Amino acid sequence: DGKGGKYINSPETPLYTKGEVLFGLHEGRVEIRRRGWALLCEGNFDLLMLHQAGFANAVAPLGTALTPAQAELLRRSAERVVLLFDGDAAGARAVRAAHPILAKAGLPAKVVTLPPGEDPDSFLRAQGAEALQQRVDGAPGIVEHLVEDAAARARDDAAGKAEAIAELGPVLTLVTSPIERQLHLERIGRAFGIRDVEAIKEQLRRGARAGRTRNRRAESQPRREAAAAPAPRRRIPPPPRIELAVVGALLDAPELLASRAAEVQDLLTSPDLRAILRDASRQVVERGRVEAAALLEMAEENGAVGWLERRLVVQRYDAPQAAELLDEALPRLRKNIREQRARALRREILEARRLGDHERANALSREQMAVLRGDAAQGEADTTTSDDSPDEPSEAGLR
Repeated sequence: DGKGGKYINSPETPLYTKGEVLFGLHEGRVEIRRRGWALLCEGNFDLLMLHQAGFANAVAPLGTALTPAQAELLRRSAERVVLLFDGDAAGARAVRAAHPILAKAGLPAKVVTLPPGEDPDSFLRAQGAEALQQRVDGAPGIVEHLVEDAAARARDDAAGKAEAIAELGPVLTLVTSPIERQLHLERIGRAFGIRDVEAIKEQLRRGARAGRTRNRRAESQPRREAAAAPAPRRRIPPPPRIELAVVGALLDAPELLASRAAEVQDLLTSPDLRAILRDASRQVVERGRVEAAALLEMAEENGAVGWLERRLVVQRYDAPQAAELLDEALPRLRKNIREQRARALRREILEARRLGDHERANALSREQMAVLRGDAAQGEADTTTSDDSPDEPSEAGLR
C-alpha cells in the first residue's frame, strides 16, 4: 500500500547476528584508525549521508541499541568514540544506555547534541558538514553531557534534584580516575546549585547501590522463580582496619599490585579483601588498570562491598605514600599472623593433653616455641602499637 516502514529488519541467522555487526565498519575502518576516533550514529541513512559529507569514520548499529560486542569491535580500531544520535528523547536515552557499555570496553566518549527533532541526515542537509564538524570539535565528554542532561531533566524541587543526582551514581561509579571523579563532583554541584560535596557523594552512593540492586534483581529473577528457598545471608565479621588500609593503598596505587599483591595476599585474614585484591590484580594484568565498576560488580556478594564502594570514591595515597604504608604495615600483619598461629597451637596443645596424646602435645609445643621465637626476632618495631588492639589500628596511624 506504499506505507511501509523506513527500515525493513532482516532476520537473524546462524551467520548473521545484528548485535555483533556495525554498519560501515568495513568501509570506515581505515579512516577510523587514521583519525583515532569513530563517529557512532543510529540510522543507516544517517551513516550514508555522513560518509557522503566526508565523515568516512562513521559507523552505526544495525537495528539494535549498542551492544558490548559492537563496543569491542570499535575498541579494536578506535581510541575514542563520538556519539551522534538523534536530537530527541530516544536519542538521549540511547546515549545513557551506551555509556556503561563504552566505559566497560575502555572507550572514552564524547557526545554531539543536535537541535530537537534533528538527526544527522537532516542536520547535514540543512546546515552542512562544516557546521557538524564544529559541533564534533566542541563536543563535551559523555559524563559531562550526562550531568547536564540530568540537571536539565530534573524537577525544580529538592526531591527532584536528589532523584536526578542519584541517577548519576552508576555513571560516576564507572569513572576510574580520582581526578576526573573530583572534577565531575564539582560539576554536579554547579549544575544543581549544591555546594556540599559530601552530600552529593552520599546521594551518588545511594544511586549506585540502587542501580546495582536493580541489576541484581533483573539478573536473579529466573533463579528466584526456580529456587525453593532463599539462601541464608552470610554473617562475616568486618575485616581488620589494618587490612582495609593496606588493600586501600594498593587500590590507590595499582602500579604496586604486580610487585606487592602476592606478598599482601598471604597476610590477609579477610577472605573478602583477598578476593578484592585478587580481582584488582587480575584487572591490572589483563587491562592495564583497575576498573572501579568491574571491581564492584565482582564484589557484589562480598561482605566488604560497602567499604569498597566508599573507598573507590577517594584517593588517599600516591604511589610513594602507598609503598611507605605497606612497608610499615606488613610487618604488623606478619606479627598478627604469628600471634594467631601461636594461639591456635595453644588450643591444640591443651586438647592433645586432655586426650592424653603427650607426644603430639610436645611436638605442638616445640612448634609454638618456634613461632614465638620468630615473633621475638622481629624486634621492637613490630610490637609498637598505639592501643591494645594490634589487629585493628586506625588507617591514619599507618601514615
